[in-house]
Amino acid sequence: MIPPPPEPPSVRTPAVSKYEGVIPQRDYRWGAQIFFDHQCISVGTFSTEIAAARAHDSASLKFYGENFNRNFLLTKLTIHERHFQDHFSREVILDMIRNGSYEPKFIEFVRMFYPEFDDSGSVALPDASDSFNGVFVKEMFRVVLTSSDVERPGILTLPAEQAVQYFPPLTSETQHEFLQFYDRWQRLWVFQYCYSGSAGSYVLAGGWDSFLIDMQLEVNDVVVFYRCKEWRNFPPLSTDVIDAVRGVTSRCDVQEDIHVEESTSRV
Repeated sequence: MIPPPPEPPSVRTPAVSKYEGVIPQRDYRWGAQIFFDHQCISVGTFSTEIAAARAHDSASLKFYGENFNRNFLLTKLTIHERHFQDHFSREVILDMIRNGSYEPKFIEFVRMFYPEFDDSGSVALPDASDSFNGVFVKEMFRVVLTSSDVERPGILTLPAEQAVQYFPPLTSETQHEFLQFYDRWQRLWVFQYCYSGSAGSYVLAGGWDSFLIDMQLEVNDVVVFYRCKEWRNFPPLSTDVIDAVRGVTSRCDVQEDIHVEESTSRV
């Protein structure tokens, strides 16, 4: 018997994925998995590496909340994903991801609950432009911009608990720190981080105004702060990223029931 010709190099699956929780398969497909409670949970098999990476992020969000290594930065669509997942159990979320119905149902949900969501007839799911090659991102916190944040020049008020947790401590000797962040285009931004006695809060200043103007931010836009690790280095290099999700709309006041057949599978 004549053996079949080898696959051309252009379609060979790499030995290792650049995304967290994504495993190359022998059939040139991609598996997604997460680890939870000392178990490896298979999330499914997908035709593209990007689809498997999205599946990992969606499953991790349900099991871990926001505290996990993301493959993709939040987008105008996925910033609503937690609201969608609140309607379902872990088992149902996994079943929807595995059978391919998760993303269509999520998009339908956003269009129904967020009637002002502007998708111009199509919804862009996260792709390579929403990630960094070889870098995992973990959300630290987010800030929904108010009129004060937008109209008051030069100052962004931060949530106190998260500021104390993630940023260097401020003392009587060190009354401010200069923090460096990269954006999704890998541009460097430097902010002065300090405690404002008049406002009674931790703030970013000395650079916030430039970011606000450059990003053309408005009220209700969301600024997201991430801590990132580059896994290709040992020990992994760590850096911080700042990103903005524009055009975020409020949910509809009308509460609709979502009916999805409950799964009988168990993790």
